[in-house]
Amino acid sequence: MSKYLALLLITIGAVTAQQKVSVKIYYESLCEDSMAFFTKSFVPAWRDEDVQRYINLSLIPYGKSIPKSSDPNNRWDCHHGREECVGNKFQSCIIDKSSGLTVKNQVDFIDCLMNKADKSSAYMPTADTCASIVHTSITTLNNLKECAEGRQGNSIYEMNQNKTNALQNPLQSVPTIVFNDRYNKADSDTAQKSFLTVLCKYIMDSPKPKACDSVSGAPSTTAGLMSLVTAGLIYRML
Repeated sequence: MSKYLALLLITIGAVTAQQKVSVKIYYESLCEDSMAFFTKSFVPAWRDEDVQRYINLSLIPYGKSIPKSSDPNNRWDCHHGREECVGNKFQSCIIDKSSGLTVKNQVDFIDCLMNKADKSSAYMPTADTCASIVHTSITTLNNLKECAEGRQGNSIYEMNQNKTNALQNPLQSVPTIVFNDRYNKADSDTAQKSFLTVLCKYIMDSPKPKACDSVSGAPSTTAGLMSLVTAGLIYRML
């Protein structure tokens, strides 16, 4: 009996275990559509902690950058000009694990940058402003700048280039949002306006986060019913 009980408990665990959704965002730091996506679609959903715990997030700032070999210190032409390269590299350094920032800290910092940056202005003064707003220490800010302006930033940015090219070369649309490592244009386009709508489609747990009720109707009860049936079987065996 204990053998069957163990198997049934494992089944319940498999059914009720939280399944995270891989979300990869390919974007540019000064792209108006990228900025609108972050500030109006992604981050408002992300702020809900019940939603956030379902997201396995990867941010890839590169977009439609074009590599060049003529200048070893300025190795890319960015879609919206030189300051976008500065912004892309700075955000790449924020995202890199060497920054020491938590994912929440990273998203807070980038959200501020996407709200306040301007194509007509130098990028680093905006970085200074946002560092103050999100309470990033001077030491961390200086480390991020050093990263963005040096070899480390180039190395991280080259990794972003490789990740982007592995998806599409060149990237067709900025931003592009990929769920569970499978590009679907309809999902990406919908997510730009309503990230939560697409995310909730990929969340298999039941009940889903309450925020999903407003975009996908009543939560699915399949997993909950399976758990109840399994629990009933255990009760009958005891």
